[in-house]
Amino acid sequence: MVEICPQAILARGTDQPGMDALLECTPGTTARPDGDWDLIEGELMQFDRPERDVPLIDLLEEFRADGQGLYYRVLTTVNTDAGPQTAWTYIREREHDGRRLHPDATGTVCWRPVDLIS
Repeated sequence: MVEICPQAILARGTDQPGMDALLECTPGTTARPDGDWDLIEGELMQFDRPERDVPLIDLLEEFRADGQGLYYRVLTTVNTDAGPQTAWTYIREREHDGRRLHPDATGTVCWRPVDLIS
């Protein structure tokens, strides 16, 4: 699961992903927030037909706009080779057991085998 700083959430997903995809929002800061936050490395995917494709990912991620699903879909700022951009991502905003992945020497968290989770 991924958690992000609440101030990094630019918008929240609705039950209309096609409309969500049209949302234009100026990217926020990509600076690491104060506190115990790590940088996350991931993949950025772009869809030609988000109104068709995003609902399928919402099902996979158990996102429900009413907040009763496993994850929330939120718009946040991501750092790319082309500079800061906004992207929808799935996060968890509920209690968890405190385990986390370890950042590498650059402070970035990369997905690793489960035995490296503390």
